[in-house]
Parts: sequence; structure tokens; C-alpha cells
Amino acid sequence: MGKIDDLHSRLEILEKEKRESESYNPAELNDKTRSKVAMTFVYGFFILTGATLIITMVYNVLLAAYCETDFCLSRTLEVKDILLAVIGYIGSPLGFIMGFYFKGKFE
Repeated sequence: MGKIDDLHSRLEILEKEKRESESYNPAELNDKTRSKVAMTFVYGFFILTGATLIITMVYNVLLAAYCETDFCLSRTLEVKDILLAVIGYIGSPLGFIMGFYFKGKFE
């Protein structure tokens, strides 16, 4: 009986492997990977933009609170200029990655 049980368990394992190999779809895996990459980059973009806003405002508030000379007060950062720089550096790769992601959606 031991040999029959062993053969039966091996047969179940082989059937399970066959079902798993039939369900493998590389196109679906590519879509999931593209989605993860795109969403990670978008989340990172918004986190970086938010952090830039917060850090710039905190810097300006601390500078105004602890600096009393005109030279110091003239060193404040313009939020618009900082955001333009950050979005300029990150915006192009974001567009590329979003295009790569949506390319997979329409194929």
C-alpha cells in the first residue's frame, strides 16, 4: 500500500504543477510589473513634491524667525522656483514611465 500512496501523491503533485504551468501568462506578469513600476514612481513623485513644499516652507519660517539682517532675509527660497526645479527633473522620467505603462495597456 505504501507504493500506491506514494504514486498517488506524486500524481497529485504533477497535476498541480500542470495546472500552475497552464495558468502562467507572461503578458499578465508584464502588466503587473509595469503597473508596480508606474505606481511606485507616481507615489514617489507626489511624496517628493510634498516633501519639497514642506521643507521649503519650514526653511523659510525658520530663516524668518532666527535671522534679523537684511542679507539673511533675502536668502528665502521661492516655493515656485524650487517646485519648478524638482518637477523639471522628475517630470520627464515620469512621462516616460507613464507612457511605458500605458503602452502595455493598449497592446
